[in-house]
Amino acid sequence: APIQLERYNGYPSLTVSGQAAPGQSSGAGLVAMERIAAEVLTGLRCVRHAASYFLWLPLKEELRADKVAMALMSERISVSTAEPFATTTQAPHALRLALGSVEPGALRDALEKVKRVISDQSY
Repeated sequence: APIQLERYNGYPSLTVSGQAAPGQSSGAGLVAMERIAAEVLTGLRCVRHAASYFLWLPLKEELRADKVAMALMSERISVSTAEPFATTTQAPHALRLALGSVEPGALRDALEKVKRVISDQSY
């Protein structure tokens, strides 16, 4: 099944998400999602706050966030670039991932696609 398209201020945002197993707290679920993200995205720089369901992936200078986002869209994963969140005129080259509400296997699969597309777009 395709990952559901989510939007923020009219821009696509990543619906790569997970949830706690039945009987587990949301805090335990967040820790589990973070663990999956750390395992799958090894080698990529991830920026996040410990209590946040959002993860930022800063991209190397040779990568364009809009091109990576379009390549991910063809994989049926929608992401948001940093542009709609930028507070300066120069938006950083980064992708915003929202961790929230699919089962862990789907989260792992989607993050593996994210990592592969970023790798394929790198020189």
